[in-house]
Amino acid sequence: MRSTAQGGMGRRRGAALAAGLVGGLVIVAGHAARELSIVSITREGTELRITWDGGVPPYQIETRAALADGTWQPVGDPTSEITAAVPAAAMNAFYRVTGQGAQAFAGADSCETCHSGTHTTWQETRHAHALATLQAIGQGANRRCIGCHTVGFGQPGGYVDQATTPHLAGVQCENCHGGAAEHAASPSATALRPEVDLSGELCGSCHTGAHHATYDEWELSRHSQALATLVEGGHAQSRCLPCHSQDYRYAVAEGEPPPTPMTARLSIECATCHAAHGGAPHEAQLRKSVGEVCGECHTQGEAPLGREPHHPQFEMLKGEGAYQADGSELTRIHVHSLLAAQEGQACAQCHVVRHDVEAPNEGNPNVTGHTFNPFDGSITAHQAAPYTGCLMCHTADQAHALRTAQQERIEERLAALAPHFDPASPSYIDPDLLSQLNKDRLSVASFNYHFVDADGSRGVHNPALAGQSLNVAETIITELVDR
Repeated sequence: MRSTAQGGMGRRRGAALAAGLVGGLVIVAGHAARELSIVSITREGTELRITWDGGVPPYQIETRAALADGTWQPVGDPTSEITAAVPAAAMNAFYRVTGQGAQAFAGADSCETCHSGTHTTWQETRHAHALATLQAIGQGANRRCIGCHTVGFGQPGGYVDQATTPHLAGVQCENCHGGAAEHAASPSATALRPEVDLSGELCGSCHTGAHHATYDEWELSRHSQALATLVEGGHAQSRCLPCHSQDYRYAVAEGEPPPTPMTARLSIECATCHAAHGGAPHEAQLRKSVGEVCGECHTQGEAPLGREPHHPQFEMLKGEGAYQADGSELTRIHVHSLLAAQEGQACAQCHVVRHDVEAPNEGNPNVTGHTFNPFDGSITAHQAAPYTGCLMCHTADQAHALRTAQQERIEERLAALAPHFDPASPSYIDPDLLSQLNKDRLSVASFNYHFVDADGSRGVHNPALAGQSLNVAETIITELVDR
């Protein structure tokens, strides 16, 4: 096919018409102000296959015998597809495709051209089938719901219904990245590239309210305040940001200059734990297993003797991380450790407890567990009943009694040990006055004390390890005091 206008039929922009000759037929790729572009026209026997892009469906192929006069006549029925076959005219004819105006949303299939890997993993997510979940319960046309289950509903060029805009069904790329039709048409234009928004607020535009209160709960959690807590504490360092800033993590992953504690703006957001594009073989699109994703930050890491462990919840739950008096490893497995491993829920067994109600409302919403705090009575509107995560083995009353007794014992023991490690206390044991052997033993006692204290559960995570860690510390301190 040769075009009398440009040497070959291809993608066109603006208000021009491109004419070409196909087997004696003059073909016109027309789009005028509608910004539709005919990509190709090929003969298939007695038909012409016309493919286009741009515009908003429904589309209509039209024809007329002359450009200068006459009326454009529809050929075939309106379609929501971007390709159609029409009977080839018996004589020279001009064709154009009309749509409903400038296209704000291209649909995920347009994104697949350049982002095939992401498109493939997204197709396996619940987002991709979000409209189908509504249809399954007879709510596929409920206007109060479909705004969060389709692309651009209620916006120009957005989802209308399944007959008109099936390519915009489900939660797609443009729900998060914004309308990208212009980007799809000109992918090399840097100024048209959609933004990457990793904030919890973006997810919260849908995951909120009585039915899906995830964002509301996250706002009440310490995760949402992780960056502010670090900066306001006055001891912020860049090495802290992997566990306090989502934009820091993203910059490192993308090979970009990372922010500093003063320029970082995002705390621990939804995207820190969940892979928005899918591709992770874990429930709820978690990037790693529950234990691993929590343990990335809630860990003491490789903290050696002589340093205070930092957030050792992962080690405490697993039953490791503390020391014997001689500096060898102290391990104590508890039934909580075994349950976490066997059920695969790890921290989520108690900290991410779901609770669905029959008729959720603002006073009695569904609960997703994203406050991550099973015992905070001040946020009962966004939490399951206390001890729900314990009911596998205990009644709520039993769990309350065990927890209260355990925490009181550990708190008393920590309080008795604390003065020996406080330079301002008369009971302080100064390591500079000790032999090297006793200095090493004091380091073990100090580490075990801080290990239990920094865990924060006061023994609930692993009563056996917490108790034995303090046994070691108490024995060493008693011997040093009595020496």
